[in-house]
Amino acid sequence: MSQKSKDALLRSDRVLVVALAIVLAAVSAAVGAAAAYRPHTEQLKTTVVVAKAAALATPMRRRDRSGNGTAGGQIGWSKSSS
Repeated sequence: MSQKSKDALLRSDRVLVVALAIVLAAVSAAVGAAAAYRPHTEQLKTTVVVAKAAALATPMRRRDRSGNGTAGGQIGWSKSSS
């Protein structure tokens, strides 16, 4: 190997090590910030939803495959003969 190719390999190795050091520093900063994060639980807002629970308790009608009426035909639209 010539001296120029050795220098080029050493230079590229240094660039790779510097790039990996930057990535390691960024990842460790992100992990450290995530580990130190503690949300303020005393300031959380609580929302009570009561009206929607009553609406969800009523059963919904399901349409049959033809799109007319409901499945089983108990309750549905009457077909008009015109």
